[in-house]
Amino acid sequence: MSSVSGIHDCLQSAKSRHSNVDNGTFNMPLRTPLISSLLAVVLLSSETAVAASTPQIEVLRASEVQSICGCNFQLPAPNVNEQRSSSERTFLQWGYDEDAFMRIDGNLIRLKVEQESSKTTKATPSVGDTVIYRLRNNSFRVRVLCTANQVCSPGDDSCEAIGYQATVAIKSVKGNSLIKATGACGC
Repeated sequence: MSSVSGIHDCLQSAKSRHSNVDNGTFNMPLRTPLISSLLAVVLLSSETAVAASTPQIEVLRASEVQSICGCNFQLPAPNVNEQRSSSERTFLQWGYDEDAFMRIDGNLIRLKVEQESSKTTKATPSVGDTVIYRLRNNSFRVRVLCTANQVCSPGDDSCEAIGYQATVAIKSVKGNSLIKATGACGC
């Protein structure tokens, strides 16, 4: 709506500059209304396009979330009193050597995990290390930038996962989405 009020203000300003003070008629050169009309169409259509162009990410349904060795990412809890478990907030998951799954615009989407790259060469991960996962199919490209925030202590055989803070970027013909998430990779 802000674009509409801005157009109205612009037209009112033009009207006051081109009004005939003697008889109160509106005398504006022909090109000005044409330009104003085109500007209105462009602003309104771009506002609508922005609102409708973001892929809507949804949590996976309970039947779609699996307990497997691999990676899973959750939407952050909106507050500290959040009652939903992390599996009830999972929106992206894949098993090692398997495809990933996400729910986008109401559809369960299968993505190929194409690449994993790490910015460290250490054998043992440390807090602050980053890993980037790239996933894709014919319609979507997903980039998951992970920063380790929980790692296993050396010699702790019971610890099998690395916890992450992540930024998930989804690109499609429809538009782009950026999601802050938490997650883990391991068993």
